[in-house]
Amino acid sequence: MNNQIEGASRGESKIYRGGSPDMGLSAGVNYSRGVNKFDNTPAQNKAPDFNAFEMAVLSDRAEEKGLQYVCSAFELGEHRDPVKYPGKKHWRTGRLVQPRSFQPFDCDGFQDANTFVKARAYWQRFRGFGYTTASSTTGDPRARVVLALSRQVNRDEGIRLGYAMQAVALTELGADAIKFDDSVYKGEQPLYLPPTTAEAFSFYGEVVDVDAILIGAPDVIAAKKVARPSLGPVALALMGSTFVLADRVTDGEGREAAILKYAGHLRGKHIDQATIERVVLDYNQLHIKPPLTEDVVLDRARRFESPEFRQTSSEGCLPEPQVLVESLPPVPTFLIAMLPKAIGAYVQDVAERMSCPVDFPAVAAMVALASAIGSRIHCKPYPKGTWMVPAGAWGMVVA
Repeated sequence: MNNQIEGASRGESKIYRGGSPDMGLSAGVNYSRGVNKFDNTPAQNKAPDFNAFEMAVLSDRAEEKGLQYVCSAFELGEHRDPVKYPGKKHWRTGRLVQPRSFQPFDCDGFQDANTFVKARAYWQRFRGFGYTTASSTTGDPRARVVLALSRQVNRDEGIRLGYAMQAVALTELGADAIKFDDSVYKGEQPLYLPPTTAEAFSFYGEVVDVDAILIGAPDVIAAKKVARPSLGPVALALMGSTFVLADRVTDGEGREAAILKYAGHLRGKHIDQATIERVVLDYNQLHIKPPLTEDVVLDRARRFESPEFRQTSSEGCLPEPQVLVESLPPVPTFLIAMLPKAIGAYVQDVAERMSCPVDFPAVAAMVALASAIGSRIHCKPYPKGTWMVPAGAWGMVVA
């Protein structure tokens, strides 16, 4: 095992292809390694950095199911049942769990093989690695994933972090996309190493920003039976942006606007339209109170739909482009002569330098002049009466 770690350290540049490593990658990784599922006092190891930890795990292949595993490191201490387990050792128990700098996920199943492909693409936004399990098949894939963290987390934080990231993944990929085994969120639970037949894969995105996710993440330490805990105001910086998904939107708080914004956010992430519709329908049922009708949700999800992601024919080709029909009345040509001579010359010069229609700088110039004049000058629109109007102006360019 030590040889594997040293070799991984020498090959660091081959493992990490991202930007300059930060503390989440360069800091040492403490972990335990057990020889089989009955090993209650696993060996304590430390990899010099996450890249070396990845190499150690992926190269430590098991000959059969239920053999070697990794989990959090453990403090030296007594077992909670000292009569049955006497002496001070590194017992694999929750009482002795030490902070860890990696987050494991055990995916016991995917909706289908295509979902497995999408899930791997989803995890590419993070720095980490994964591998298929002994029971994984082409038609029924199963996998384990390990992600690098920006800082160490204790046992309770690891549980909250696991549930929060699980909820975000299911929100984006679909409610039934992945069947998570949440037991590995506990530091003492074993994550079995890849079998000799496993397919391994690495992710070269960003380390998981622990604090950004844990801020506002619900306390789900005791929520073992909750399949999909509420997101809370979890920042979807996890998804690579500062978009925040509301946990609950009630009538009068902009239910339709929330759906529209969420669909736009997903579209900006280059998610295909079919997935966007499935995700927002699920979000509507879980977080919109009362839920909107399916027709309304789909209408908002399809607003501003890009042709690039639109549903195509069975051959996978986009439909033939259609001729655009002019449905708006013609707009009169703007005449520079309508402006005062000095302003007209200025506007003409700006338009030529910027290669834009003279309308654009003309509108801006007139509004700027009106703002400068302010309320110092008034006009009297009607010959009879006392109504006075200041020289105010509002303008907007639509193009």
